[in-house]
Amino acid sequence: MFDGGSSFNISKTSLITIVEKIISEKDETMLYKSENNFIKKVLPIKGKSGVRIDIKNDVLEIFVPILMKKGTDVAKVSEELQNSIKCSVQEMTNAVVNKVNIKLVDLIA
Repeated sequence: MFDGGSSFNISKTSLITIVEKIISEKDETMLYKSENNFIKKVLPIKGKSGVRIDIKNDVLEIFVPILMKKGTDVAKVSEELQNSIKCSVQEMTNAVVNKVNIKLVDLIA
């Protein structure tokens, strides 16, 4: 996953924590988890947010389900999140991020 001839491993849990932190810093968004068909707002608790990271051929694909406040410019905020997540993960880990998929699950008051 990393160049330079040396080895460096980072767990999916650690990567998810990075993504959760970025989402939690945005006022317009919240992570979510689905439990018994009810969507719940959650604080960033490791692995409980629904964030998923797939690793294929040493390239990351990140899937982020979120809630957004009503009245938010969904396209703008989603693009900002995609860029922020991709850049932060790549800078912190030197991993290649191919995709960051944002899924708007619901709007909240």
